[in-house]
Amino acid sequence: SNPKKTEKTKSSLTLLQIGKNWSKFVDFNTLKKDSIEEKFSYYKNLGAVELNKLLAIRAKIGFKKNIFKDLKNNSLTIQSKIYKKNYEYKEKKNSLNWQLVKGNKTILNYKVKKAIINYGGRKWIAWYTEEIPINLGPYVFDNLPGLILELYDDKKNFHFIAIGVDNEQKEIYKSIKKNTIETSKENFFKAERN
Repeated sequence: SNPKKTEKTKSSLTLLQIGKNWSKFVDFNTLKKDSIEEKFSYYKNLGAVELNKLLAIRAKIGFKKNIFKDLKNNSLTIQSKIYKKNYEYKEKKNSLNWQLVKGNKTILNYKVKKAIINYGGRKWIAWYTEEIPINLGPYVFDNLPGLILELYDDKKNFHFIAIGVDNEQKEIYKSIKKNTIETSKENFFKAERN
C-alpha cells in the first residue's frame, strides 16, 4: 500500500466474475462483508458480536476497489470506500494496446503467453491463455486474445496470479450503498491521496 515501504505487503484473495454483459473484479472478503451486512440489515440493533464479525472481515480486505465492466457499453464503474465514505466513478473503458512479446510458461496447466503495456504510469507484464478465449483479466486489464492468469507491474508493487478457474454460476451484483458519492476519476484519486 506504500511504495516507499516495500517490506510491508498485503495479500488477499480476489475474484474475477465473468458474465454475458458484465464482469466484476473484487476482493473475496468484500463479498463476505456484503453477505454479513445483508444478514445484519434485518436486525433492529447490532451487538458486540455482530460488530466484531464486521470489523474482522473488513480488516482482511486487501484490494479496496470493486471494478465493474459493462461489456455491452464498453464502460467501467469503480467503487471504493475511502476513509468513511463510499465513492464511485464511471468512465469509458480505454482500449488497451498490448505489445505481444516472446515468452511462455504454464499456469494452472494452461499454456500462457506474455504481453506488456505501459498504463497508469507503470509498465505491466501479463500472462494470458488462449485456451480460455475470454479477453478479460484482473483490475481494469483486458483486450488480450485470452484470459489473463497473471499480471504484475515491473516494480512488483502489484501482483495478481490465478489460483483457480471454475464455472460455478453466481450472481454478479453491484453494491448500492446509501450516500455514495458519484465523482470523477480525478476527484476519486484525489480523495485516495488525501
